[in-house]
Amino acid sequence: NEPANLFVAGFIGSPSMNFLDGEVTEDGFVSTNIDVEFDPANLGIEAGTDVTMGIRPEDVYLVGDEALVSNPSHRIEAVTDVLEPMGDEIFVYLKLSESAETDLEDTSGVANDQLLMSVAPDTDIEEDEDVTVVLDRSRVHLFDTATGEAISHGIETPVQTSGAPGTEAESDD
Repeated sequence: NEPANLFVAGFIGSPSMNFLDGEVTEDGFVSTNIDVEFDPANLGIEAGTDVTMGIRPEDVYLVGDEALVSNPSHRIEAVTDVLEPMGDEIFVYLKLSESAETDLEDTSGVANDQLLMSVAPDTDIEEDEDVTVVLDRSRVHLFDTATGEAISHGIETPVQTSGAPGTEAESDD
């Protein structure tokens, strides 16, 4: 639940953790295809820090199931690429950009254009389907890209006043 470094996070678990390289800004984590909002000051992380975000496939949820998530991220648009039925679950490989190829990885071995999600076997989902997902921020891990060492396990955001500008309560979608 709290891997000490990238090696352990990638080695433990099947399927392994999703990794995305990015940077911390004043508003949270930013990568090529995903932004995840949180307050880095609450975690003692400075804006401009290069990080690798990790999220396990079982902590990625289809919109509609986000009620199961205690602290969902903003919605992320994706396209289903490959479905892999495994009996008690289906592994769903998601493309995060239209130009993404499923085997395209950068030099660090981190695929920044794809995400693996695990869903129940009775989930109505097909290949090449547009889907919207959320991440459980309480289960997001941040690692120092240079050293691989863990920085944070969970990126909860502070509670905002209901109806305040920018809160998720305003969202109609």
